[in-house]
Amino acid sequence: MYKKISLYIALGLFLASQNMFANAGFQYEKTPYSSNLQGYVLYVPSGTKISAVLSQEVNSNTATVGQNISAILTEDFTYNEQLIASSGSVISGSVVSNIKSGIGGKNAQMQIRFTTIRTPYNNVIPISAVIATNDLTGILNGGTLKEKSAHADANTTYKTSIAGGLGIAKAVAAKGEDIKIASNSQINIIFEQPITLGAQ
Repeated sequence: MYKKISLYIALGLFLASQNMFANAGFQYEKTPYSSNLQGYVLYVPSGTKISAVLSQEVNSNTATVGQNISAILTEDFTYNEQLIASSGSVISGSVVSNIKSGIGGKNAQMQIRFTTIRTPYNNVIPISAVIATNDLTGILNGGTLKEKSAHADANTTYKTSIAGGLGIAKAVAAKGEDIKIASNSQINIIFEQPITLGAQ
C-alpha cells in the first residue's frame, strides 16, 4: 500500500516537472549521431606509368628550354582502384634541356619534365615525371645514325683508299637526326617521385 502511494507520488512529481519545463520553453531534441570521417592518404609510388596524348608537336629543331608542353589523359588514372585523376585531366610541364642535332652524326637530345596534373574539377596535383624511355632517364634521343668505317690493309689499292676516305668524310659531314613527335601522339609518362595525396 505504502509502496503504491510512493510510486504514484513519484510519477506525479515527474509529470509535474515535465510540464514545468515545457511551460518554461524548454524543448528536448534528439541529437543526431555524427562522426568525423577519418582522413586517408592516396599514394602512388615512383616508377608508375600512365598514358597520355600530346597537345602539340615536340620538335628538337625548334624547341627552346622553358617551352611549355602539355598532354591529356584519355582515360581515368587510377591506382589500387582509387581514382587519382579523371579522363580529360591536363598534364603540364616544360622542356628542361634541348641539344640540337649537329654534324658528325650528332643526334638531338631533349628532356621534358611534367610538374602538375590539373583535373577537370580544377584540382592541381604536383608531380615530377618525364616521358618514359628505355634507359629510364627521360632523355629523348634522335635516331641512331649508322656509320660505316672504311678499313684498308697493305694490299688495298689507291683507288679503294680514295673511296674509303670519301666515305669517312661523308659520315663526318652528315647531320644527326632530330626528335620529332607529332601532336596527338600517345606517350607514356613515368613518375620519378611518388605522389601522396591527402583526402577527406
